[in-house]
Amino acid sequence: MPRFVAAAVMMLLLLSACGVSDADTSRRPGRSFVDDKINSIGGQNSSSEPDDVIGSDPPPPPTPSAPSPSGAGMIFPYPFSAVDLYGNPVNEMTLGEKEVFFVHFWGVWCPPCVAEMPDLGELAQEYGDRVGFIALVEDYSYNLDGVINLVQTSGIPDSFIMIDAYEPSASEILDLLQSGAVPTTVYISSKYGVSEQVVGALGMAYAYDLDELLG
Repeated sequence: MPRFVAAAVMMLLLLSACGVSDADTSRRPGRSFVDDKINSIGGQNSSSEPDDVIGSDPPPPPTPSAPSPSGAGMIFPYPFSAVDLYGNPVNEMTLGEKEVFFVHFWGVWCPPCVAEMPDLGELAQEYGDRVGFIALVEDYSYNLDGVINLVQTSGIPDSFIMIDAYEPSASEILDLLQSGAVPTTVYISSKYGVSEQVVGALGMAYAYDLDELLG
């Protein structure tokens, strides 16, 4: 009997260890929620799934407009009229027709936001032909010089549009991003609609999500 009990305990320990190992290797940072999203919606617009609700009172999901002849692109579906960091007028048309929009909420006072800025610059350079990058800056109105300095030293290209998070015309975009934390990111895809929120700094791991959404 003691030998039987010992053998049973050993078998349970081995099974438990295998389960932990499988869990540890089954996900990659920054990508698992997109995998789940694509599996759950099966290529349909994300508005058909109840789990896609972002926040308690989100804006309506976007309707892709003015698609390219290939059907792969759209214009940013949340109209706004603002100025960028340098006082240039910008709106949804400034971003151009893209397959995916990377929508980001950040502030200079946030250490994780600052730390990932060079990565965002690299991503904007690499994916800018297919992805539109736009950020709402939390401290735009009272620390514009600090924002500009960080953006320039991080290699953020001018094509990465940065506007005041509290610009009235951008209120729908802010509602989309509102999570109670910075940084927060949301992807809008011409194929899948609005993704779930990504709360926290992922740095270059955002590339996993972009690759998945771009197919």
